[in-house]
Amino acid sequence: MRTPIRPQNPIQKPLNRILTTEANVRLLRELARAGHPIAAGELAKRAKLGRTSIYPALASLESEHIVQFTGIGVQRQAQFRAEHPMAQALQDLFRAEAKRVDDLISALREMFRGITLQPIAAWLEGLSDFDADADGKLAVWVVADPRHMSAITGSLHDGVMEIQQRLAVYIALNGIGRSE
Repeated sequence: MRTPIRPQNPIQKPLNRILTTEANVRLLRELARAGHPIAAGELAKRAKLGRTSIYPALASLESEHIVQFTGIGVQRQAQFRAEHPMAQALQDLFRAEAKRVDDLISALREMFRGITLQPIAAWLEGLSDFDADADGKLAVWVVADPRHMSAITGSLHDGVMEIQQRLAVYIALNGIGRSE
């Protein structure tokens, strides 16, 4: 993304700086979830970032006063600053983000419980960090007897469409036989 021609006032638009990079968002998510100070190495591990790459992001977040440090030297730890005026809104966003995933998994489970013909197996692809290249796309895979495949996928189709609409996700429904 190109740098905007006319920057916005950081007092009026603090989220531009707070959420400026994915690293900032990852660190804030982990710090807000923890609720207590975390050492840099542990924070990098939780956020799945390189240890040395988190220092510029933490410095940026500290300059916006959303992160503070406790301790000194090697004992220094980062902490989400709950007193920041945007802290509650950010925590609410992170909670809503996690709830959406929980709701998605619950809806898929309920959808499978509601069909008459059950597949041999089913799984969801695209939700774990191993699937980070999934580009926001999910796939439900169903293993079934080829004679029942179209009946099973047909009965799942409406449920998938409803979940997509309600939770603003794209879900590809894929059916394979046992030998595949």
